[in-house]
Amino acid sequence: MAEMDFSETAGKPFLGCIQATITSLPYEVLTYILRDNQLSQDDVKAVRLSCRKLSKASTALLFYRIGISKLRVDRHAFLSIAGSPHLAQNVREVEWLELSWDAHLTSRISSGAPCACQQVHVESDQDLVDLCHQLHAAAEAEFWLPTTPPRPGRRATAEFQHVFQAAVDNLHNLHTFISRPMSSRRTITRSGYPMEASLLQTFQEQPVLPEPPQTNDGLFLFLLPAMNRPASIVKRLRWADEFPGFSYLRPFPASSLERLESLDLCLTPSVAISEESLSGLAAALVRAAPSIRHLKLCTDHGVPEVSYTNLERMLLGPGLATADRCALRSLSIVSAGICEDSLILAIEANARSMRHLYIEGPPISSNFIHERNYRFLATAGQLEANEYDSDIDTDSEDSVYIRHRTGPRWAWGRFFHRGVIGGETFYFQVPPDASPAGHPTEYWKFTYRNGEVAYGDDPSTWFEDWDSDAGDLEEPTPFGEAIDDFDRNGGLGPPGLDTADLASYLGGTWDLLRGLEPPEGAVLYCSIDPATSGDYR
Repeated sequence: MAEMDFSETAGKPFLGCIQATITSLPYEVLTYILRDNQLSQDDVKAVRLSCRKLSKASTALLFYRIGISKLRVDRHAFLSIAGSPHLAQNVREVEWLELSWDAHLTSRISSGAPCACQQVHVESDQDLVDLCHQLHAAAEAEFWLPTTPPRPGRRATAEFQHVFQAAVDNLHNLHTFISRPMSSRRTITRSGYPMEASLLQTFQEQPVLPEPPQTNDGLFLFLLPAMNRPASIVKRLRWADEFPGFSYLRPFPASSLERLESLDLCLTPSVAISEESLSGLAAALVRAAPSIRHLKLCTDHGVPEVSYTNLERMLLGPGLATADRCALRSLSIVSAGICEDSLILAIEANARSMRHLYIEGPPISSNFIHERNYRFLATAGQLEANEYDSDIDTDSEDSVYIRHRTGPRWAWGRFFHRGVIGGETFYFQVPPDASPAGHPTEYWKFTYRNGEVAYGDDPSTWFEDWDSDAGDLEEPTPFGEAIDDFDRNGGLGPPGLDTADLASYLGGTWDLLRGLEPPEGAVLYCSIDPATSGDYR
């Protein structure tokens, strides 16, 4: 073995040893660390300001989702970010924090009209009037848009629709709109007496069904119109009812949802809502059904009823889940009232495409799917994945079951033909009828259309809108504990031997080992040097 002269490097740092610091970590690892739940938003902000090398990952995380609401401060922040290209490029989600402010509340109270504020305990009627006057003055200073009168064509609404849509067009990587209630702990006034959002939420009126309530204004006045444009790139919508709920009774264009691939609904059902009252939502869902691939229905919100309502019946039935050309890949049902027969029909209608079913909350009999010979590929809550072992009749290319059933099998061995002490591990695929059969594929390499790479057996774990027709690629690999254990523990001879010692130790066997070469096409396992990694020729 050739000897190396280290005399010229004596006393100098050895550059071959990398000093491990947080700034030397790969971008993906650094992002994973910054996503830790133990780190607050302020912590990530501090990291962003601490070092230029940490700025990219922390900026991407801080501005992944940006918010907007009827508060002036939120509108200003949203427009500022959308108008800054270096920040706008990081935005993937826009979240409208819904909070209503009834501009006519004070006048109704002064006139003695019944309202929700009468549940607020004060010493006298005058104290209540004074409180509401203070509330009105504070809200008027903080809000740029009141809730009433509910006319989408109002000047303030119409003007900001154009401003909002222009800002959204600057977010070139945007894919998700979110409409949800503002946190009740959010402080909305800081001058004078601090006022939290919960105070305004206390004064919100209970709607008189089936009349549409004036809730989720951000969704209906701005998000849906922006989605309804041909140039919209939004593919996912998360819609949670603002208290007191029933926002889905409001009218909106039937074409607003037809470009969506993922729909997450957290709505408030009621047995008092008829099928006729749901006609607007039904029309939009039927048009969206051919493109929806992921559906989540949650009714654990507001004051949901226990019984199976027309809303759930429509979403799990012909309104969406069993509509013509619907091909759901995942279905999640959380605390919703469901009928077992309707659920079975929804699964059967999407059997060729469905990969995931998640049920949590509603009572489901343990054998209601077992009797119909279904095998759940992924399930949670009250259903166990291993409980159903019968085959599922599906040819979906993206099915986890199909992927494991049709994946290639692998073999590997240690070879010494290149003179490396301890040998090198090479792996290769074995023919389907080979004996022994080889080790089954456990992990696939998933390359997303934008170049991102992940490993596993289900691409939707990392990429919700995975679609092989859109350029997403998958490649089977031999990676797993079996080959890793073989590579680490399959050494030859006692430790510490060099090539000459190993040849002496093995005698004539060494020449035999040196003469064995890997099969054609075998790949060197776990090489970090691109020059030495690749197919063996």
